[in-house]
Amino acid sequence: ELNLDAFVEEELGRPIRYIQTAEHTRYQSEDNQDSEQVSLIGLELQYEPDFIAENPGVPHFPTSYFSTEGFYIERRTATDGTHYTLRTVDREPDEDLARVRTFEESPFPDDPEGTLFVGGYAAWFTPSTNTAWIKKGSPLDISSLSPDAVIERTNDWRGTGVEVLSLTPNDWTPESATLIFSHGAGSSPETYICWGDVPARNGIRVLMPYLDTGITTRTRTSRYSDIAALHGEVSQEQSTDEIVFGGHSFGAYVTLLAASANGRLGNANPQNCSDTDCPTLSAAGYIMLSGQPAQSAQADPPFWFEEDAFENLAPGLTVVYGTEDYSQVDPCMAPFSGTPTCRGDAFTASVDSPEARANQEIVVPGFQHGNFSCGINWRDRPTAATLSDLLDDIIVRVQTQTGGE
Repeated sequence: ELNLDAFVEEELGRPIRYIQTAEHTRYQSEDNQDSEQVSLIGLELQYEPDFIAENPGVPHFPTSYFSTEGFYIERRTATDGTHYTLRTVDREPDEDLARVRTFEESPFPDDPEGTLFVGGYAAWFTPSTNTAWIKKGSPLDISSLSPDAVIERTNDWRGTGVEVLSLTPNDWTPESATLIFSHGAGSSPETYICWGDVPARNGIRVLMPYLDTGITTRTRTSRYSDIAALHGEVSQEQSTDEIVFGGHSFGAYVTLLAASANGRLGNANPQNCSDTDCPTLSAAGYIMLSGQPAQSAQADPPFWFEEDAFENLAPGLTVVYGTEDYSQVDPCMAPFSGTPTCRGDAFTASVDSPEARANQEIVVPGFQHGNFSCGINWRDRPTAATLSDLLDDIIVRVQTQTGGE
C-alpha cells in the first residue's frame, strides 16, 4: 500500500538507512461526517552515517544514528481515498523521543474523549538510563480558546480547497486585520495555538491552514499554492493593507516566498511554485519566526536560500529569532557561531535600509528554534512569560501595520 522508505525520504528530504513501524493503533473518529478512519503508525528510523557527518544538527543518537524526533505516520481513509502525513510528537527543543512504540486511548474518566497516550523506548546500543518516555495528547478544546471569537475548522475554507482553523473575533470587520499563519514542517495549527488564540483576543482574525508537512518539491509547491489561495479569497473581502502573513520555521520559509524571496539555487528552478517564480503576495507585513538565512548556498538543497535571495523582499518584515536559535544545517547557525545572527538575514540583506522599508528585528533572549511553537498548554511552560511578551509585541506590530488600534 505504501513504500515506507520512499515516503519518509520524500517527506524529510533526508536519506534513510533503516526504518520500521513500531506500533499500529487505529481508531475511528465518531464525530466525523465522512466516517473517516485514522491510523497512527509509530516509526523507528536510522540515518546514513555519511548524512549525519554532513548534517550533525539533525536530532539523532550519536553512536547509532537513530532519529530522536518522535516520528509517526497519520493515515486517514475517507470517501476520497487514503492520505498519509508524516508527523512528530510534540517535544521540547532538546528532548530525545526515541522510537514511537505505542498509542493508547486514555483509561482515565476525567480525561476528554479522544485523549491519547504515546510512549517509546530504545537505548540503541548507547549506555543510558531513564530513556523510556510517555506523552499525553488531548483533542483541541475549541471552547477554551478566545471566548469572543467564532472558531471553526473547515475542510474547504470558502471554496479555496484549503483546510483551515479560523479564529474570527465577534466584532471583526473587513477594516480589521487578518493574519495568515503557517505552521512548521511535521506539525499543524494545534502546535501553534497561541499564534491564533492571542491575536484573536485582540481583534485580529487568524487563518491557520493545515499545510503539507514535508519539505519536498511537492509540499513546497502546495504550501505556497495554499497560502496564495487564501490570500486571493481574503483580498476579495478586504484590502491587502489589512493582511499580514506569518509563520515559523518552514512556515517562515513560505512566508519569505510570499514576500518575494528568490528561492533559486544556482539559477536552477527550485519548483517552490507551480510557475518558475513565486509571485509576491501583497500584504501589510510578513512575520518570520526563526526563519531560514540567505547564507545557505553551501548547504544541501532543496530549500535553502542563496546570499542574494532577499535583495528584493517586500517591505514590512518582522524577523524574529532567539539567541540560542542554532542549527547545524548551515555553519552560520552552528552552536560555535555564537548568536545565530544569520537568522536575521531577511532583515539585513535588503538593498534598501531596513529602516526605510519599515522592517523590524526582534531577538528573543534564550529562545531556541522550538520555543516559538505553543500547544494548548503553552502557558504552563517555563518559556510562557517570554513568549507572551513576544506575542504582545507582534500584536502591536500587526495592528500598527494594518492601521488598527
